[in-house]
Amino acid sequence: MAALYHGLAGGDAGDKREGPRFDLASFGSYLERQAAAIRVKTGCEEVQFRLAAEDGKLKLKARPLASPAPMPQAAADGGPPRS
Repeated sequence: MAALYHGLAGGDAGDKREGPRFDLASFGSYLERQAAAIRVKTGCEEVQFRLAAEDGKLKLKARPLASPAPMPQAAADGGPPRS
C-alpha cells in the first residue's frame, strides 16, 4: 500500500505533478473499501492494485485475483476418486 501511495505522491525531481490530496492512512482506508466492494462483486479472495499511466496521468487499477479452485475430496484425502 505504501508503495502505491508513494508512486502517486512522487516521481523524479522534474515531475511537476501534485501529490495526493490525502494522507497514507486515508489512502489505506480507501483501498480497503475498494477491495471489499470488489470482493463482494466478484467473489474473489484477493484484490491486486497497481498504478498505470494513461493519457499522461497515473491511474489506480484494481484486479480481482481468482480464488484457488477447491480440491476434489479424493485428492484432498489422497485416495482414489470416488464414484
